[in-house]
Amino acid sequence: MKVAILVLTVLLLFSCTGQDLLEKDLGYYELKGKVNHLTILHYYAVEKDGKIVKGESNKEGEIDQTVSFNKKGYITQAYFYGKTDSLDAKLVRNYNDKQLCIGETRYDALGKILMDWIWLYDENSNNTERIQIFEDSSLFSSWFLYYDEDNELIARMAYRSPESVLFDSLYWVLDERGRQIEEKSYGYYGYYGITKIEYNGNSDLPAKIYIYDSMDYLTNILEMQYNDHDLMSTVHQYNADTLLITAVAFDYKYDDKGNWITRIQYFDDEPGNYEERKIIYY
Repeated sequence: MKVAILVLTVLLLFSCTGQDLLEKDLGYYELKGKVNHLTILHYYAVEKDGKIVKGESNKEGEIDQTVSFNKKGYITQAYFYGKTDSLDAKLVRNYNDKQLCIGETRYDALGKILMDWIWLYDENSNNTERIQIFEDSSLFSSWFLYYDEDNELIARMAYRSPESVLFDSLYWVLDERGRQIEEKSYGYYGYYGITKIEYNGNSDLPAKIYIYDSMDYLTNILEMQYNDHDLMSTVHQYNADTLLITAVAFDYKYDDKGNWITRIQYFDDEPGNYEERKIIYY
């Protein structure tokens, strides 16, 4: 989400709003300001001389990457590195004059095109469809995205082609502030479960997440706390009987722009992961 798979899911989905599938701007990477390039490196966290420092490279979790942004804060290119620190894949995005992403191409390490994504929009500039095409021009899948009257994204349905079989769909319920409060998940075999989110007051940061299975039985509860930078500081994962499964804590260091450049992750008070970020600004 791995020691705490659900916790990792929280980091991925709720670094911005859960229903935001675009993953195209600085907010997804918890960045602010005029960022040009971002490099993210992952290590094991180890204790040395009473301090927690970075150890050997950690290739078991998230992938090392370098991301480029344009001056509007949108991703233009991303490079992903494999277990040998060599280039594993590359992503390039293209935009129209309204700064809407109209396509995404993914390459392998040798520069061969793996697949293309074509993004389509409605008259309100809502991304309504994404078509995935293999390098041999065979259609692989198509995503359809649906919005409410306030142009808030409320559903995504994905079809596998050429059979056009629905194999994945998500439905979101939003509150009056546009915050996600429910997510229902369906797959090829039907209903998978529901996730419910609670917030503290008017905050846009989730405070509690309740996860239910396909029988609507509560399976996990997540409780989050945040620091003065609105970054996640602790996550406690409980089972349905509110017994603690794992506790995860985060310790950050920042640059002079207020963006974090190191993050140490602790599992049940034991150092686990050490992330290092190198940021270049315009």
